[in-house]
Amino acid sequence: MIVSTHSPILMAYPNCYIYLLGERGIKKITFTETEHFQITQAFLNRHERMVQILLEDDQPELPLEGQASQTQNTPSGRMQRRRSTS
Repeated sequence: MIVSTHSPILMAYPNCYIYLLGERGIKKITFTETEHFQITQAFLNRHERMVQILLEDDQPELPLEGQASQTQNTPSGRMQRRRSTS
């Protein structure tokens, strides 16, 4: 069975396989390697700072836990707030 989900409960299910479909093909990854897990973990570990960053006008890219300061250049690889054009 193939399931597409963002549910952390389903992704953490024992003995399941998670495949990341990206620009470089298909890669098998663990639950903790998913972007969903890493963003959630980063938020929970530093929720006050994350909210502060999200509310700033000029916000830097946020590296995920264990990553260098550069993130993948994909729409979901960045956690940025859109600026208003008013």
